[in-house]
Order: sequence, then structure tokens, then C-alpha cells
Amino acid sequence: MNKKSPPRVARIAFPFILIGAVGLSVAVLIPGVRQLHARQTEIDAARAKKQAAEQAVLRLRREISESDTDAWIERVARDELHWAKPGETVFVFNKEPDTASQGQAQPPGQRSP
Repeated sequence: MNKKSPPRVARIAFPFILIGAVGLSVAVLIPGVRQLHARQTEIDAARAKKQAAEQAVLRLRREISESDTDAWIERVARDELHWAKPGETVFVFNKEPDTASQGQAQPPGQRSP
């Protein structure tokens, strides 16, 4: 028997031990990788939500700065309150519901339930 060569059992067992160690490492790391991916998805969603909120803040600040002008006050009075200057006549048109999209045509003068 040659003393320099490892025993036969060690030569046969080493690849199996190595494969087992790699498999165990992968089994331990996979849940962590999934959790990392889930957290990254949450972070991306939070960043998108933050960006939308920042845009809304900018829009609202712009509206606030515009609300101090005479032109804005006149527009709101005319468009939303239906006010008019002396001598002007205001016409307000009500939008009728689209009966074709409801699937049934309603006879004139009847309302949908």
C-alpha cells in the first residue's frame, strides 16, 4: 500500500461532500436572494410613489402661486361659479350620459336608475 495516496474511501467521498456543501450553500442562499428581490421591488415602488408625490407638490405649489392673480380669480368665478360681468349672459350646458355605453337606449325624458 502506498502511503502518499489518500485512502480510497476519502477519494470517493470527497466529491459527494463537495456537492453536498455546495447544495447546502445554495439552499441557504436562495431564500435570502428572494427576500432581497422582494425588498428591491418594494423600494422601487416606494421611489415611484415618492416621485409622483413630489410632482403633485410642485403642481399644487404652482396652483397656489397662480391663485393670487386676478386672472385666476376671474377664471374660477366664470368657469366654476358661473358668474358673469354685468351685461354678459352665461350659458351652462349639462352633459348627458352616453346611453350607447350603458347598453340600452333610454326614451327621452327618462333617467337611468
